[in-house]
Amino acid sequence: MSNILHTAISLFFNFLFVSFFVSMVFSFLPIPPSNPVRGFFDGIVRPIVTPLDRRIPPVGMFRLSFLIAVFAVLFAQNLFLAALPPNW
Repeated sequence: MSNILHTAISLFFNFLFVSFFVSMVFSFLPIPPSNPVRGFFDGIVRPIVTPLDRRIPPVGMFRLSFLIAVFAVLFAQNLFLAALPPNW
């Protein structure tokens, strides 16, 4: 019970990471953007990636902004968890 904040932050960032992965897989599959499951995950990922898309151009068919956003989420998770006092 003492690590509830640590667990909540971990779950939130893990859900974000899984959302990025699912969105990436859906982008390679022939699933239309009107699909509600794809729309759900795109709705989570797009607000994070879109500002980076405006500043970072794609390299060939790869969107570096997507990769940078994934690393930023992982970095933020480690930063938040390291900032918590022990046994919080």
